Amino acid sequence: MAQASKYRYLLKQYPETVQKEQFRIICHISKRTARYLLQSGLVPCVQSGKKTRNYTIKMKDIVRYLERREIHPEKYKLPPGSYSGTYAVKPLLPDSVTTEELRKYYIESFRDIPDIVSTREAAELTGATASTVAKWIRTKKLKALSHGPAFIIPKVNMIDFMASDAYLNKRLKSQKFHENIGGFLSWKAGK
Repeated sequence: MAQASKYRYLLKQYPETVQKEQFRIICHISKRTARYLLQSGLVPCVQSGKKTRNYTIKMKDIVRYLERREIHPEKYKLPPGSYSGTYAVKPLLPDSVTTEELRKYYIESFRDIPDIVSTREAAELTGATASTVAKWIRTKKLKALSHGPAFIIPKVNMIDFMASDAYLNKRLKSQKFHENIGGFLSWKAGK
């Protein structure tokens, strides 16, 4: 098992967790490849939901990826069209995923988010527009509280909505939606 120990030195050389840029440099891959591997769940990571430094990857998962990439390089190649801009990573949830698993993921992901969010903040979290969030509130898909002319949404209601079929089965899926699903798949693979 000489191959298994080939990358073990990285565990001593780097901290326990790294960000996407360090992951990319360690593995000698492009930014697009790194994003694909993380969003598709091929390399487990935790997504914070922030705009920068969004991904946290464990070094042991990077070592495992490097070892497996040598054995099965075709598994980690980008799909055709990835570099021409005609392909966007769209991770799919397996049918076996439960609402409770999604709730646990969002509870962990949203731990730094305030207990109450505005419709604008809810739009950022879901990848929808503020008017779409207002529509979800009016149609009672998303429970919210009236606050003058606007609405405020308890974080627990946001989590319940994002784990529900109403969010998962929406017709138009944004990039943020796909990032949320990819983050869940990575989180589940890392457990």
